[in-house]
Amino acid sequence: MKNIGIVRKVDSLGRIVIPREYRKIYKITVSDPIEITALENGDIILRKVDVSAELKTVGVPMCGHLAAALGGTVMVSDSDRFLAGAGVAPGAYSGTRLPAKAKKTAELPDGFNGPAQELGFNGDGSVCIAPVKKNDSFGFLAHFSPSPIPASDEKLLKTVAAVLADSMQKY
Repeated sequence: MKNIGIVRKVDSLGRIVIPREYRKIYKITVSDPIEITALENGDIILRKVDVSAELKTVGVPMCGHLAAALGGTVMVSDSDRFLAGAGVAPGAYSGTRLPAKAKKTAELPDGFNGPAQELGFNGDGSVCIAPVKKNDSFGFLAHFSPSPIPASDEKLLKTVAAVLADSMQKY
């Protein structure tokens, strides 16, 4: 990769501005997490963090444990699509975009537990959605089941979603 340098001054609050050209090339937008690493030789490296990749890395093992305990299919999503999951049929959802109603439901503090069709998912059965959210919203965990999902399973899903949110909070 060719080095291109632009010099910027640090302001009185210790901030620097990432040049517009770089923000455009690397698709950096407002609120994107940027990792700052200081090397021993004095260099400072800025790296855009792929939150979806981190969510998938941390969330997929949790989906596996939940699917083993609850049955059905358990998926992890970011704000736009299902990233991965485990259980009966994760391939039916992995990589698919979220229906608009599901996106809105993920923003609700209590999530959702009811018929999957109510949120725009195809097929019969139920879905329970637990937001992965603390100060920021990262996505949600979804449990798909052919039968209604009991309150005890919903509580477990919400607990695991809260643990996942805690582990994502550094982003």
